[in-house]
Amino acid sequence: NGSLSLLVTQAMSSLCGREEAVLRCCYRLMQKAVQEFDGSMEVALYLAECGKLALKLTEFKEANDYFTRASKANDSNPDVLLGLVESQVFQGKLTEASQQMEFLEAVADSSNPNPLMVFLNALVVWRKRHNMDRQLKLLSK
Repeated sequence: NGSLSLLVTQAMSSLCGREEAVLRCCYRLMQKAVQEFDGSMEVALYLAECGKLALKLTEFKEANDYFTRASKANDSNPDVLLGLVESQVFQGKLTEASQQMEFLEAVADSSNPNPLMVFLNALVVWRKRHNMDRQLKLLSK
């Protein structure tokens, strides 16, 4: 059952910290779910979870690939786009990350900002321009 695999994986990967053996086991479980449910509506959730696990394992290219596939399967999930931005930042693809952030800011609810989005936006600004004043302004939101 893919939903059960997703719930178990999310719980275990949250509880294990950065224990690589547990993360790898969760990663394999989600990769199997992706293969098993390829073409279904929920495959985007499994792809996104694979991307999150790849980020925790510092496998940024793989994370980028999973988030890209997840965004093609479901382009309305902001968590997928944030994961894509995060993987792009850590790969040094700051122009692409900046463009994604602009899109996310345009569609985001300004009254209830996503903390990860605010952090990633500040990180992109810092890495791209080393603009400390703008970075602090973004983080103070």
